Amino acid sequence: MTRLPRSAQALLASMSFARPTSTQIRSLSTEEWEGLLAFCDKNQLTLLLGYLCNEWLPRSVKSRIRENYHGQEQRLARLELAVLEIAAALKGDSVPFVLLKGLGQSQFSPDPVIRCQGDIDLWCLPADLFRGRAALCKLGYYSVAQPNSRHLAPMIREKQWNWTGNYHQPDLPIPVDLHYKLWDGDTECIPGPDEVDVWRRRSQMSVRGDIIPVLDPLDTLAFAALHLLMHILHGDLRLNRAWELAYFLHNHSLDDNFWGEWQIRFEQSERVCQTIVFALVHQWFACGLPSIVGNEVKTLPSDIHLWLNEFGMSPVEALFRPNKDEIWLHLSLMRRAADRQRLLWRRLIPVHAHLDNIGRSSGRKGGTPVFLCRRSYHHAATLCVFIVRGLKWWRLRRNRQSWDDDKPLQTATPL
Repeated sequence: MTRLPRSAQALLASMSFARPTSTQIRSLSTEEWEGLLAFCDKNQLTLLLGYLCNEWLPRSVKSRIRENYHGQEQRLARLELAVLEIAAALKGDSVPFVLLKGLGQSQFSPDPVIRCQGDIDLWCLPADLFRGRAALCKLGYYSVAQPNSRHLAPMIREKQWNWTGNYHQPDLPIPVDLHYKLWDGDTECIPGPDEVDVWRRRSQMSVRGDIIPVLDPLDTLAFAALHLLMHILHGDLRLNRAWELAYFLHNHSLDDNFWGEWQIRFEQSERVCQTIVFALVHQWFACGLPSIVGNEVKTLPSDIHLWLNEFGMSPVEALFRPNKDEIWLHLSLMRRAADRQRLLWRRLIPVHAHLDNIGRSSGRKGGTPVFLCRRSYHHAATLCVFIVRGLKWWRLRRNRQSWDDDKPLQTATPL
């Protein structure tokens, strides 16, 4: 916390489930409020800030957030109608699908409006993927940006729109992502869920009276945790989604039946990945932690325990002061030396990422050369931090190993 700006410390204090406090929020200056609101806008936290701190906010901030809320209400209504229209088109063309995230994760928030859903994520089986895209094309959607290893290029329908700087603008485009994978094990070098079983277990929800296929509740939680872990491992924490998982944990911390089923359903490797995320959001927001999850935390590998203790705040700090401490966590989850070498090359010298972003940088101020210079400077600066922190990680691991070697062997107590 001490490495975070004062406004960020105030934000995290207000997001705590165990000890929410208004002292720091109340003491922010006008300049600090401007910086905090800009940060919250970019990270989809503005409406959550209003929900948690409404009684403590300055009048001007309260009025601004109220206006943002009304804009997001209109956007959510548009989004629900778009989901229903797309679902009807896919059903009409006999394309099976599942609605991911967004409306399908309403249990992660006290109010669907403050989740600030930006797009629509759909999951199709690979064999049905391009028929699904064709159905979207018939509705007027077209591809923009670039695809990734889990979904096709995002699609939008809006031909013309103006960016006003308002992240809660009701008429902003609603992108649609057609997923054909839930997890990219080849890129992450970490095994993912059995997606055949996940598909077989899919469930349903009602949206304005229509039935929409969604993930099973346990799989919804697992997917949300893995998706957040992916962002953490990529150095791109989504703090709003982290709080939502904390909200779910806190409200289900006493549901032993749910967590008992969770423990039975998922293999140990899958539980490890989810448990890391649960331990992190518990650390950041002091949410309730189910006893079964608490026991899973105790059984995490020693390197992961060490990383959680020493670098657990690093993903949050990276939102304000860049670091790459998540690499050590990623390496601890990998099994093969070749995968570790590939990860280090990709993260420390991200040539491919620069090349992939050249086409996207043409509209930026200064164009491609300026964009590449900025990104190169960023990675050069974080490389220095990475080396220093890496030496600390190496020393901590060596000291822990020495301490383990010095411990006396435990002998069995005779019966």
